[in-house]
Amino acid sequence: MENYHENSPSASAAEIIQLKQELAAARAIIESQKKELAAKEQELNTQQANFMMLQELLKQAEQGRLLSTLIHEVNTPLAAIKGSVQNLKSSDNIQQLQALPEYYSQLSELGKKLFWQILHLQLTTENYFYLQGNEERKAIKELTQEYKALAIEEANEYADRVVKLGLYEKRSLLMPLFQEKGTYKTFFELLQVVLFLIKRIHTINSAVERAQKTIKTIRNLMHAGISEKKQVINLLDNIKSILFLFEPYIEEGFTIQIEAPEDFLPEVEANPDELTHIWQNLITNAAHATEGKGTMKIYFTKSGDYITISFQDNGPGIPEEIQSKIFLPYFTTKPKDKGTGIGLALCKEIIEKHQGEISFTSHAGETVFRIKLPIIQRSS
Repeated sequence: MENYHENSPSASAAEIIQLKQELAAARAIIESQKKELAAKEQELNTQQANFMMLQELLKQAEQGRLLSTLIHEVNTPLAAIKGSVQNLKSSDNIQQLQALPEYYSQLSELGKKLFWQILHLQLTTENYFYLQGNEERKAIKELTQEYKALAIEEANEYADRVVKLGLYEKRSLLMPLFQEKGTYKTFFELLQVVLFLIKRIHTINSAVERAQKTIKTIRNLMHAGISEKKQVINLLDNIKSILFLFEPYIEEGFTIQIEAPEDFLPEVEANPDELTHIWQNLITNAAHATEGKGTMKIYFTKSGDYITISFQDNGPGIPEEIQSKIFLPYFTTKPKDKGTGIGLALCKEIIEKHQGEISFTSHAGETVFRIKLPIIQRSS
């Protein structure tokens, strides 16, 4: 990260006091977020203890196949938490946090005002989705053209930053800042560090909630069997709701692209949690198959009264000699600590329960799983 220094006239006593107060506020935010991270780590330890306990219980459970699959599903949010914690504890991140007061002191009054305004918006926004795949690339391209038309230096770099920091919908707030030549670079260095920290905390919080929800489902199943509750579901939103779980893979090079027409999508009636287990399983399998470096493309096609969701990866493919076995319970090509061999079997069971179908084609360089579900028919 670059440091930007500029000579400024001597500040008055009042200005120095104000700066100290603002720096104290920034430090208070950092300390508060450190405490929240410590609390989440403690909660993670509790979730891991529950995980080990439930694994032992499942050995004698009549619903062992379904329950052990749900236990296995807890691993994905726990991996998201672990990845986020490791990123926060990295030496680079610590150095960046230490540089925050210096960056903040170099901001103009407008820069400081915008910093706190954006920080407030990001902290109070719930269920916020960062753009992914085609949507992200389209937004960067459009914003680059807009910035070039305004003669903003390094237009592509700052368009990329605005979009990837989750600020595309708030881009109008930044326009006055770009008119201050030179100062916006320091602003973005500061903002990138702080929003990275906030994003990590949101990821940890969401993953903990996901793990808690799965464990609650397990407890309910142990006492009352499978829930049949269904809802009207928007498939695109349902899939996007779990993408945060794969951020550790994405940061290591795995890519998830979602392609859906703007006037899409038909709705389905389904159990939302069961559907997310399917998406989670298919994306995780693709990430493992490509060793975390490949691409998963998700796209939708409508045919008659059905919608087909396709999950396409560019991995090595499924060997032909085992393709007939992959939906069999307990069949797996993974080591014992990586898979139970019941993920795809459960996916098939869930899909058929929803009057749907699952199929796949696979060869070297491409595997496509297709899930076909009935759509809701609405009267004109």
